[in-house]
Amino acid sequence: RSGPAVVIDADPLGPGVDRVLGLDGYDGIRWDALCQTTGRFSGRSLRESLPRRDGLGVLTWYPGPQGSLQAFAVRNAIAAAQRGHQTVVVDLPRSVDPLVEELVARCDRVFVLTVPTVAGLASAARLCARFRDPTSLRLVVRGDRVRADAVSRLTTVPVAAQMPDQRGLEEAIDLGLGPVRSRRGPLGRTAVEVLADLAPQRRAA
Repeated sequence: RSGPAVVIDADPLGPGVDRVLGLDGYDGIRWDALCQTTGRFSGRSLRESLPRRDGLGVLTWYPGPQGSLQAFAVRNAIAAAQRGHQTVVVDLPRSVDPLVEELVARCDRVFVLTVPTVAGLASAARLCARFRDPTSLRLVVRGDRVRADAVSRLTTVPVAAQMPDQRGLEEAIDLGLGPVRSRRGPLGRTAVEVLADLAPQRRAA
């Protein structure tokens, strides 16, 4: 709402953020084409080349089997995305390798989404422990059965936001409508809360 934004899908085993956001029918370049491009590209050229709707662009994968990300392409894409967009969101894989660590180092904040179950919190604690710099980590908890302070004590990571389940979320995604249908819904309110957490860092930069 406040400026151009882009979601970069760095997880080749995920569903594809274009499908989740309802942008899979929009034309634009994907990782497959970008990994074959040499040289540096501008923020504007990347912004105008991606599938986009209402100021939101996505960099993701074509359907079908995927290869691995090329480090040079990722570095170029992230740099161009930061030059051409006000907000850059990177969907990271759960594996932690040198390229993922480099991506994490470029992030102002790293959000780990979890559910307040024994298995969910144990997995979140294990994942967070793998990051070298825990100061940038925050949790987003989907479900309110466990208090935020208890979640933080268990995982040793602060909770940035806690949201109740949003009714009809899966159906909206299946219909190609995207996950955020209203700013007043649980997901919309949580997104605003999470972005507000980043505002002081943006002003400082």
